[in-house]
Amino acid sequence: MSSRSGTTAALPPHPVPPAASDPERPARASARVADALAALARLCERLDAPGLAREATAALEPLDEGLLRVVALGQFKRGKSTLLNALVGVPLLPTGVAPVTSVATLVRWAPEPQLSVVFADGRQEEVPFGRLADFVVDDRNPGNALGVAHVEVGYPCSLLADGIVLVDTPGVGSTDHGATERAYGFLPRVDAGLVVLSPDPPLGEVEADYVRTLASYTPHILFVLNKIDRVSESEWREALAFNRRMLASALDRPAEDIELVPVSARSALDDGGASVATLRRKLVSFVTSEGSLVRDDLARRRLQSVASVLHARLEVERKALDLEAEELDRRISLLRNARASLEQRTVRAAATVMAAVERIVADAGDDLVARTRAAAPELTATLHGLVAGALRREGNAALVARFDAALGEGAAEALDAWWSERGPTAEEGVLDEMKEAARDAAEARHEAAVWIAEAFGIESPAEPYPDVLRESVGFYRSVEGVTPKITVDMLRLVLPRRVYRAWLRSRVRRLVGQALEMGAGQVRGDLLYRARDTTRTFLADLKTWTLEGIDGLADAAGRATALRQRTGVAADARREELDRALGELDALLDLPSATEARGR
Repeated sequence: MSSRSGTTAALPPHPVPPAASDPERPARASARVADALAALARLCERLDAPGLAREATAALEPLDEGLLRVVALGQFKRGKSTLLNALVGVPLLPTGVAPVTSVATLVRWAPEPQLSVVFADGRQEEVPFGRLADFVVDDRNPGNALGVAHVEVGYPCSLLADGIVLVDTPGVGSTDHGATERAYGFLPRVDAGLVVLSPDPPLGEVEADYVRTLASYTPHILFVLNKIDRVSESEWREALAFNRRMLASALDRPAEDIELVPVSARSALDDGGASVATLRRKLVSFVTSEGSLVRDDLARRRLQSVASVLHARLEVERKALDLEAEELDRRISLLRNARASLEQRTVRAAATVMAAVERIVADAGDDLVARTRAAAPELTATLHGLVAGALRREGNAALVARFDAALGEGAAEALDAWWSERGPTAEEGVLDEMKEAARDAAEARHEAAVWIAEAFGIESPAEPYPDVLRESVGFYRSVEGVTPKITVDMLRLVLPRRVYRAWLRSRVRRLVGQALEMGAGQVRGDLLYRARDTTRTFLADLKTWTLEGIDGLADAAGRATALRQRTGVAADARREELDRALGELDALLDLPSATEARGR
C-alpha cells in the first residue's frame, strides 16, 4: 500500500457472517428507549426544531440497528487508521507518513466489500470499493473539498460480526483545522471510544481536553498505547505509566482505574494479529457482555440532553404567551440586550486572547533566534573538524554529501533542543489564555441563565463547561528535517581535493549561519501560523457556544410575539399545542432504567 496515495492491496476475505439476529436478545430491552427517541424526533420536527430532530434520530441509530460504534480518537499521527487495519486484519484504510484521514470512516460487517459516501447535503452514493482513498485521504480530498460527511465501508470481518462498527476519525491538531472540527463533530455519535496514544509525544494538555470532552458524551472508553515497537521496552513502559497518570488527572479518576493497552499496530499485519490480540479480545468481550447496556445508557443520555433543550424552549414560549404584550416586548428587549452584551464580551475576550498569543509567539521567536546564534560556534567547529579529517582519497562529491548531512542534522538538533526547553512554556501560555477566555464565557452564560430563570421562570438546561480547545495548538513537532539542504557550489567539485577542502573550510561559518537562519525562520513561521489559526478557530467556537443557548430561547420568545400580533385564537391554539408537547416530553423522560426494564 502506498504511504500517501492510500491505494489498498487486494484484501483477503473473512467469510464469517454476522451472528443471527435474536429477537429476544438483551438489546431489545431498550425498545422503549428507541420508541421514546423516535417520538422525540417526530416531536422536534412538529415543533420546527430540525437540529434537535437530527440529534434524536442519530441517537436512535445504534438501538435501531443493534450496533455499537467503537470510535478511534486522538491526536493526528497516533496510528488510528493502522490500528483499525490491524483489528480488521487487512490493510483496509489508507495510512501514511503525513496526516491522511480527512473525514470519518465507518467500517461495519457486510457479506462482501462495499463503499458508500454520505455527503454533507444529505446525498448518499454507492461507489466502487477501490475509490475509498479518493474521499478520505487528505491530499485527494484536501480540506474535505468534496463536502463528505462520512464514508461507510462494508467488509466481511469476523470482529464486526456481532455488531461492532469501527470508526476512523480525523486526528485533532493537524494543520487542517477543518479535520479537527470534523473529529469533534463526531463525538456526539460515539458509543465507545478507543483513544489511541503513543510513547512520543506523550499525552498533552490539548489531547487531555479532547478526552474530557469525549467522557462528557460516553463513559465507555478504552485507552491504547500504540507504536511500542518504535521504542525500547523500558521506554514504552515509562510512557505507559506517564500517560496513565495524565489520563487519571484529566478524568479525575485513580490511576489504577485507567486501563491502557500496549499494542504495535504496525506489526500486527505481519504477525497474524498477535500484536493486537489482547485488544481484540477486550473489544469482543465488551460488546458481547455489555453492548446492550452501553447502547441503552447512551441512548438515555442523549434522550435527556435533547429533551431538556427542547423543554426549555417550549417553556419560554409558553410563559411568553401568558404575558401582557407590553411586558413581553420588554422582556424580549432585555433578552436581546443580554445577547448583545454576551456578544460584546466575546469580542473583547477574542481581542485579549489574540494579543496575548501574538506576544507569546513573538517572545518564543526572539528566544529561538538567540538559541540558534548560540549554537553556531559549536556546529561550525564540528564541520571544520569533518573537513579537516576527511580521508585523503575521499572525493569532493562524497565529502559534500557528508558535509550536507552533518549540517542538516546539527541545525535540526539545535532547533529541537530549543523546542524541548521553550515549547512547553509557550504551549502552556497559549492554553492558559484560551482557558481564561473559556472560563469567562462560562461565567457569562451562567449569568445569562440566571437572568433567563428570573425573567421567564425556567431553568436553562445544564451545559458542559467549555474546557476544551476545539483546535489543537499543534505545538509539538519533530524538527528533524526542517532545515533545507544546503549544497555548496557544485561547480567547484572539479577542483583538486586540497584546494577544494581549503575553500570549503572558508565557507563553513557562512553555511552554518544560513542553515540555522533558514531552519529557525521555518519553525518560527510555522509556530506563528499554527498559533494564529488555532486561536481563531477556538474563539469562533467559543462565540458559538456562548450564544447558542440564548439564541434558541430568543427564537422561542419571538414566536410568541408573532402569535400575539395575530388573533387570540392562534395564541390559544399554540398554548394548547405547547401544553401537549410539554406533557409528551415529561412522559418520554419517565422511562424505567435498563435494569428495571430487564426485571419486568
